[in-house]
Amino acid sequence: MDEIRAVLEDKGYDFFDGGKPYNLNLIGVRNDIQKPERFDDAILAVFRDDAERWQVEQFQATTDPGLYWLRNPIRDAGTAILCPGQYAGCYRIGQHRDYEALEQIHNMRYVRDDDQDDRLDLGLMHKEGQPFTDVIATNLHRADDTERSEYNYKWSAGCQVIADPEEFEHLLSICHASADIFGNRFTYTLLTIEDFQ
Repeated sequence: MDEIRAVLEDKGYDFFDGGKPYNLNLIGVRNDIQKPERFDDAILAVFRDDAERWQVEQFQATTDPGLYWLRNPIRDAGTAILCPGQYAGCYRIGQHRDYEALEQIHNMRYVRDDDQDDRLDLGLMHKEGQPFTDVIATNLHRADDTERSEYNYKWSAGCQVIADPEEFEHLLSICHASADIFGNRFTYTLLTIEDFQ
């Protein structure tokens, strides 16, 4: 927890505490392996529990679009890839397709990978004309509804996706506890593994 807090503060990002339970820090950590077909990233929930003890919960996830959407972009401009950063109040408990998830409600920053190959072109984050900001329904949701998913083929077209449905439901329960106290808005911070090295 101290390392996570130090990374956020070093970047000038908010770290939520105030000595209160369920003041939730929702954090994605993108791996440097760059295999879009794998759930090789993490989403963290960092918060104080009912007894005000710190909890750091980690969920296997992907922060990248899957192979199908890289090869078959929804838009001609290319497939959206979320850029690292902190996005204040960007999610609420809402819907993804036909189930409860964290729904995007404010601008986030992206690049569009338009070459339709199997590689994430993260270098676009430094290219003129990229990135852009928008609300494009890149929600935080689960993959399969019954079992842990091993491969991110079609699960993400730019969303943040948790591999295991039970872990996702657990994260939602934490979000509900937070929303009951602080309201139904959640800040999401996407970091990279290099931020911890």
